[in-house]
Amino acid sequence: MFGVLGQLEVRQDGRPIGCGGPKQQKVLAALLLGFGESVPIARLVDAVWETSPPATAVKQVRNAISDLRRALPRTGPPIEAVTGGYRINAENHLDALVFTRKLESARRNLADWKELEALSDLASALALWRGPVLAGLDCPALSPQTTKLTELRLAAFEDWVELGLTRGNHRSLVGELSKWAQEYPLRERLAAQLILALYRSGEHAEASAAFQRLADRLGTDLGVAPGDEVRELHERIKAKDKDLAAPRGFTPRSGLPRDTSSFIGREAELAKLTAIPAGAVWAINGMAGAGKTALAIHAAHRLSDRFPDARLFIDLRAHTPGHEPLTSMSALEKLLRALGEDRLPGELDERAALWRARLENRRALIVLDNAMDTRQIAPLLPGSPGCLTLVTSRLRLVDLDAAAVELGMLPPEDARALFRQAVGDDRPLDEPAATVEVLELCGYLPLAVRLAGSRLRHRQAWTVSYLAQRLRARRPLDELRADDISVTTAFKLSYDRLAPAHKSLFRLLGNESGEDIEPHTAGALIEQPPGRAETMLENLVDAHLLQQSVPGRYHFHDLLRSYAAGLFRDFNLGMTETRIAITKPQPNTQNTAGLSNKVTETAPNASSPAQK
Repeated sequence: MFGVLGQLEVRQDGRPIGCGGPKQQKVLAALLLGFGESVPIARLVDAVWETSPPATAVKQVRNAISDLRRALPRTGPPIEAVTGGYRINAENHLDALVFTRKLESARRNLADWKELEALSDLASALALWRGPVLAGLDCPALSPQTTKLTELRLAAFEDWVELGLTRGNHRSLVGELSKWAQEYPLRERLAAQLILALYRSGEHAEASAAFQRLADRLGTDLGVAPGDEVRELHERIKAKDKDLAAPRGFTPRSGLPRDTSSFIGREAELAKLTAIPAGAVWAINGMAGAGKTALAIHAAHRLSDRFPDARLFIDLRAHTPGHEPLTSMSALEKLLRALGEDRLPGELDERAALWRARLENRRALIVLDNAMDTRQIAPLLPGSPGCLTLVTSRLRLVDLDAAAVELGMLPPEDARALFRQAVGDDRPLDEPAATVEVLELCGYLPLAVRLAGSRLRHRQAWTVSYLAQRLRARRPLDELRADDISVTTAFKLSYDRLAPAHKSLFRLLGNESGEDIEPHTAGALIEQPPGRAETMLENLVDAHLLQQSVPGRYHFHDLLRSYAAGLFRDFNLGMTETRIAITKPQPNTQNTAGLSNKVTETAPNASSPAQK
């Protein structure tokens, strides 16, 4: 919403908005560069008037604050009055704060030898800059803050270049380095990087000329000679030191998320995934909460030694709360930046071609997690026979040319082990019968089992029998939650992706008492022919919201049945309340057209056209 890394900018819903004249802009800039701390009113006066402020300066600053409060979006952080001054807690709304957090993340990743992640962090941080800090706004009082941000930008660029040189990207770096070295001619590290990039690109004379320009400028402006590091580099270049040659290849550290400390079960699936050859694509599918991501990450860590050139992971956000699925363009940007690319084509086909070219002749492992559909991931598939791709999705990607691993429920022994691990003590061993009951009520779904165990872990006074009693007495879905994670939320994300007609069928099936569902029954519910109903049932199977054991017959997982039944009750209750509200007589309402002012709306049921 607020930008200081370039011209001062305020945006609302992606569109720039005005924030007043120079006086208001300087006050806002001073508040933003306070980074959430209180800014004394005397400092605001200094920001507006460099010298000789008028007697009404304080009053004018307060008026400027009032103007800003009216101009700024009401949905953004407010300007707060505090003792002796004002503050604005921009937090996630200020590009400079986002920039510094990305730098901190890059430093952590570098400390952990995660070069790919650090490279991506640095590229994202540098991309936030639109020009010099507060470009075009003359405000000497803020020079300490602007100078510090500029220094951080320079250091970030040099770190990004260092990683690029390590990866052998010297040719693509020469142009950018030349521009920066011209802008900051006294920056020795920058000059040294340019000299090395030129030398590795075969421009030996240009490398020597770059060193001489630095030496001349330092001597003229500061009366000093280049430092030891740059001089040593120059001497090694003159001696044609073989150790300065470009690296043959870069072996990145793992870019995978941390593996779970004690993965349980799925041995048959792991055996399949870890025995597959390079060049393959494997799709791991299953219902919400089945553990697809955990399996993919665990398998990727087992396989990492076989793919030394790159191990990349990306969440495609098909079912991520609060996020829309990533577009193929955005996903390719993240993946290419992780490989050190900074100049990206603007067309999808060109970007996909660059991605495949960067992976050519490499042995890379790519995990495409949480995929929406084949259309989303097709441009992300590498073409190199040395690469392996693992795709996870809640949908059966039937039109993807890939081998498939479908995750069902955990076998009882694995579910018991997972439950005990989640509880963290011996209560499950002390009450074996109650443990079996809890696992049955959880439907042996890994997410549900883990959440049930977490409930016990944080309730030391509870017994397993008491937990089983609570699961029996109430809807199990009400108990299976911890913080912002719940089985209900996981199911809702799958349900929300359905088309309206499929949502209607799913809800109506939740009110059916029979175990098995067949197309004639479903067709009667939605007033459609059995053939059309069967197609919709198969679509729900592909979305892992229904299960199928024999052709033509379908059934719910127990927890999904409970979720569908809850949706049916809530939907019909909402429709009933709407009907009551609409039919309630309204005082002072005149029927000028001579028509009845009573309108009825029937809740959808087995015979309602609203469910078609």
